[in-house]
Amino acid sequence: MNAVRVLPALWGMVTGSVSLLGGAIGALFSPVGLIVAALAGAAVLIWKYWDPIRAFFAGVFSGIMERLTPLRETFERFGPVFDAIGSGISQVFNWFKSLLSPMESSKERWINVPVLARYSVTFLAVRYSLF
Repeated sequence: MNAVRVLPALWGMVTGSVSLLGGAIGALFSPVGLIVAALAGAAVLIWKYWDPIRAFFAGVFSGIMERLTPLRETFERFGPVFDAIGSGISQVFNWFKSLLSPMESSKERWINVPVLARYSVTFLAVRYSLF
């Protein structure tokens, strides 16, 4: 008699577990699940083969820097010229900035003009019942 009561409960647990497993497999094989699995696999492979990957990129960077050394030495000769050009541009920028500084101070005075105009229009509209 006891076994008869236990079997339906046991069967309910089995069917619930199977449906849960089916949902997990469905989520794993969905496009998002496949992308997550691919990213996790790539992360594991990078972690496992990190030393060869690091050596490869160190060699590539070393080769690039070796090839760029003559170009860097050429630009080092023109360093004073670039410094002079940068200084000239800085002086022109500062001149324009000083030229526009009076406008900045007058801007601070004019910032409240729209508020004053709105209050004036509202006052006139109320006073003469325009609206």
